[in-house]
Amino acid sequence: MPIQCLQKSFFGKRQTHVQVGPGQEFVMEWTTGHPGTKACVLVFHASHESKSHVHDRGLCKQYIEEAPPEAFKWKNNPRFKRMHWSCAHGQGKDNFKAGAKVDCPAKSWNGGPEDYPDVYSRIVPEDDDIYITRERGWNDPKFTDDEISKKSLFAYTENSLQVDARAEYTNPRWPWIEAVHYFMINSPPGLGAREWDTARFAITGKSGPGQYIMHSMWGGYTDAMDVDLFPLQQSPTPDPYGAFLTEAWVKTEHCHYPVYDVSKQNQCYFFEADAPDAEAIVQECLDWCFNSIRNRCDAVNVVPVLQPKNVRHQNLKPNTPWNKDNIQHSRLWNKPSGNWDVNVWPTSFIHKTCKTENHPTFTEKTMTCYGLFARTPWIEDRAWNQETERFFYVRKDPQDPIFYSTCYRLEREAEFSPSNGVCEECSQGNIPQSQPEWEYGDMCIPCPFYERSKSTKESEILLWPTQSENCVKCA
Repeated sequence: MPIQCLQKSFFGKRQTHVQVGPGQEFVMEWTTGHPGTKACVLVFHASHESKSHVHDRGLCKQYIEEAPPEAFKWKNNPRFKRMHWSCAHGQGKDNFKAGAKVDCPAKSWNGGPEDYPDVYSRIVPEDDDIYITRERGWNDPKFTDDEISKKSLFAYTENSLQVDARAEYTNPRWPWIEAVHYFMINSPPGLGAREWDTARFAITGKSGPGQYIMHSMWGGYTDAMDVDLFPLQQSPTPDPYGAFLTEAWVKTEHCHYPVYDVSKQNQCYFFEADAPDAEAIVQECLDWCFNSIRNRCDAVNVVPVLQPKNVRHQNLKPNTPWNKDNIQHSRLWNKPSGNWDVNVWPTSFIHKTCKTENHPTFTEKTMTCYGLFARTPWIEDRAWNQETERFFYVRKDPQDPIFYSTCYRLEREAEFSPSNGVCEECSQGNIPQSQPEWEYGDMCIPCPFYERSKSTKESEILLWPTQSENCVKCA
């Protein structure tokens, strides 16, 4: 099952990726790059999600080092060895062309065992017992088979796998962790983070059936895969990965898309935070974007119109389409030349609802919701990594204006066959969901607001009240 690695608890509601029974095999994939670095996957019951902030590479390494011999239950099982998917090799050396396939970011040919015999041992044929069949549903349904790359599966040499370690036991330091999977990154130099490794996994489920989290970490990047572990049954779940449905909005607090194309004529909607009609206006804004074509609107920002008083740099204006001072956040794509034109302010392209002459009277509670066509922030932020990061930022610092914004992105949820059976313990109501924080650095939010923020509707927008005095622990 492919994953896109980010910090799960920051980025919206839980979304089941896999439904399996105890000990049932399932597949996970992750991007490779930076040879010599390590990737780590921690497994734990979702009721312990609040403890995931202590997870780091040091913990992974120590968990493995302290494991008893019997904990390495997958060590001699060839089906659980890490392997590599190459989207470049599968196209054929003579036919390979960078960018020719929508799902293959590789910029150079990967010759596999022939060119890198110290890294890869062989190409795994489809009739081999260890071959992994990629589910059709893992590809974006909007692309045809001709647009998607044919992939080759490489087995690694034993030398490439010597650092890999997978252990399952209870460590008294971190009793909530059920297993840790520790992998080396062996990408040949020059290929970068443009192909991916894969491996089989299985969850024993020491905490019983229910919701589990596969928390993955690589360098400074982190993500999670949500697994429904069904009660023990006679046969494996027949539909472990499900099928992707139509797009749906995923809401993220303390988030915004910094760069977007204002020439797309997306509307601006204004409302007062906590006003009776606020939710209806936000929903109208979301509906406008959802019903637009995707190369016009693919995400939504909701931001305060006036800079909140606790933002450190008050000279920065909020990220709105009409603020000319924020030109670096609203570049126009100069299509004839194929370059970013950072010197043009496309006032004539802004939708009439966003123009200065049509602005309503603003207060400290006025917010605007607007759809956008997201663009890469790489020009302004050279530390941004296009191969592993998305176009939005999340900031949990009350002195940062992004803290007071909310963003929405479209994702496809999976639908699973009823033939998988019933898992009453997997329902959302049985697991405490990700809880907000009441303390942010040396600032906090009032406890009544903290309680309110625990459960908000999709179209409900919070204008976060922060304070540096009279802070009380809320939880």
